[in-house]
Amino acid sequence: MPLALRIAGDPNLWVLGADAQADAIQQDLINQDNPVTLDVDWPLKGRLVLSPLAVTSVAVLTPPVGWIPGGDVASPSGWIPGGHMPPPGGPPSNAIQNSALLYVPSLTGPVPDDLGYTLPESTDLTELENEIVAAMTDGTTIAIEVTLGAWGGPLLLNGAALPFAVICPPRA
Repeated sequence: MPLALRIAGDPNLWVLGADAQADAIQQDLINQDNPVTLDVDWPLKGRLVLSPLAVTSVAVLTPPVGWIPGGDVASPSGWIPGGHMPPPGGPPSNAIQNSALLYVPSLTGPVPDDLGYTLPESTDLTELENEIVAAMTDGTTIAIEVTLGAWGGPLLLNGAALPFAVICPPRA
């Protein structure tokens, strides 16, 4: 059964990978000072790095009674794992992108014309995840080279204040 996270300060309901366990996630968030990493399937597909020290609240949610796979995320009629049906007004979930992306919390969440920052092709996503975990753990600031549309430059992430980030691999 799928789980979802509602993270304070972000408008999204982050649907987790099929192997997510509610009790384990709760214990990790309660008992750890270190970031927790989870697979997410919607609204973007990738790895979510969550800092228990920087986030003010996280709801670990299960689907409603009557949930049937294959419908809308927000509806008790079900939803498609991996999110091939966006909610009304929402971004195309698991949008096909040619480049890896980095999403950090925003007021609007990922929207069709702005799913996050584009990462260079040479980015090692595992190393980036490790750098973000280290910055969150140590409370340091890191610089990540990104582009946003035609603009490019360093994105500075303050690990002490960053509640979460989502690293999305490119899709073909």
